[in-house]
Amino acid sequence: NISMAKKEPPANDTILMHIAVKVSLLCLISTCSIIVLTSCTMIINMGIVTSPHFKLVTFSVLQIFDLHTNFFSILFTFSHFDSWYKKMCSCCLKQCHRMCVGLEQQRPAINLEIASKTRSGTVCSQSQTSAVNK
Repeated sequence: NISMAKKEPPANDTILMHIAVKVSLLCLISTCSIIVLTSCTMIINMGIVTSPHFKLVTFSVLQIFDLHTNFFSILFTFSHFDSWYKKMCSCCLKQCHRMCVGLEQQRPAINLEIASKTRSGTVCSQSQTSAVNK
């Protein structure tokens, strides 16, 4: 049975979408931080920069930046810090939600009926199976 009706997603789907967007966004930010740290480290270690003081300061600043980025990414996953998360990531959050909602509305809703075998070997739908097992 395939239903093509455009419906508002259930509350559970909305909550799951919020969590998925939140975790994905925080993971992306942490990943970008690690890429920047690694790229700058590789560039500095190529021998372009010869000053040990510049290397020390640059590595220190990049590592502190990466540490704090990862710390805040973990901190913001907890619901207690949702208000901070929304303040600091509101621009990206709005764009991600807009994209996810747009993708959700473009996808047709498909309702699948789960079939299972009873002891007699006949195939019943999920609702019939629960009545048979009672």
